Amino acid sequence: MCPDSNGADVTHFFYFIPYVRKLFETIAHLINNPQEFCLSNRLLLINIYKGMFMTYFNSSVPVFRLAIFSVCLLLLLSCSDNDGPKIDGNWTKIATPSTSVRNGAVSFVLNGAGYFGLGLNGTKSAGSSARGYKNDFWSFNGAVWNNDLPDFPGTPREQAVAFVLDNKVYVGLGYNDDVEETLRDFWEFDPAKNAWDSIGLFPVGLVNAVAFVVDGRAFVGTGRKDDGNWENRFWEFNASGRSWPSAPYTTIPGDLREGAFAFVINSTAYIGGGYSNGANLADMFLFEPSTSPAMTSYVLNNNNKASYYNEFITAVGRENPVTFVRNGLAYIATGGTGSTSVALSSVYVYNPQDESWREKTGFEGAARTHAAGFIFNDRMVLGTGNNGTNYLNDFWEFKPDETFDDLK
Repeated sequence: MCPDSNGADVTHFFYFIPYVRKLFETIAHLINNPQEFCLSNRLLLINIYKGMFMTYFNSSVPVFRLAIFSVCLLLLLSCSDNDGPKIDGNWTKIATPSTSVRNGAVSFVLNGAGYFGLGLNGTKSAGSSARGYKNDFWSFNGAVWNNDLPDFPGTPREQAVAFVLDNKVYVGLGYNDDVEETLRDFWEFDPAKNAWDSIGLFPVGLVNAVAFVVDGRAFVGTGRKDDGNWENRFWEFNASGRSWPSAPYTTIPGDLREGAFAFVINSTAYIGGGYSNGANLADMFLFEPSTSPAMTSYVLNNNNKASYYNEFITAVGRENPVTFVRNGLAYIATGGTGSTSVALSSVYVYNPQDESWREKTGFEGAARTHAAGFIFNDRMVLGTGNNGTNYLNDFWEFKPDETFDDLK
């Protein structure tokens, strides 16, 4: 910089130094502490900007002025009104099983390991018109994947349901386009015998239904029927008779649907979301069978409507997400939205103690729907599914208490 005849630029230069120093200190803080930055430093950035440009407004170096202004503006705009430490957690890519990609698999936890299986590969074998439905199961023990379960002996399928009751696995329903059938059959896997056994038929064929176990009782319901209509009824499994009653046990007091979610915290099951009549459903219902056979609508209390309404609607207003429950908190991840089921990567956590809904770090793999997921030993694992174009086979682990980093 060359001073003009009256030395004005030299004077402005020395005024400029402390603001530049403070600006770069703030930038360094942003890089090292991205979760703590935005709200607390907005006013600091504004004051830096004002000091720099009110002091140096008449500088003869407009390009340099413009560069500093751009840095300040970008830093300010990088923070939204909801920024802060609410969005946290970290996803890490884990080992990929040596099996084909698939969509609409089932998942469960058995004897300390997480499992996924069945689903649609979507690729026809050479010389075959079959679409690549799978009948294998893979387990993850925290380090490696193993194909250690006998192949499923029923019709290969996608969008089935699975649950574990009394240390036995139950798998049923779903769809297979090769046989053009919405399936009703159910199968039991007994690890003591290492064998599958066919059990009673479900009262109605369903695809994209949900299953859950609460207080030692298993329930299956919602989904799409063979005639294309949706369902809102739930049936309770008769474990002693290994059968399903013809009459439903309870009904959602809302829209018929498919692709819903379900999770259980203590003695309460939560069911909601899904898809019906061309739209996603942004609702949720509570079910406590030990207290009443009736489901009740979940309603945000008045204190939380202003704070969490948008988060609640975004969290539950999706189809075919993956849910986890860990330490009394429920997580809803990925899924689809819209009439064409646009794949999502967002993740939300629900705390029933204070009725709060908060966004966590989004899934760091490709956005997807119809994924499989399970939690074992406090480890949340999610993988497979489709991103609207391709079927996937990668798996990721979510650590909700860790600080986000971009290392995959």
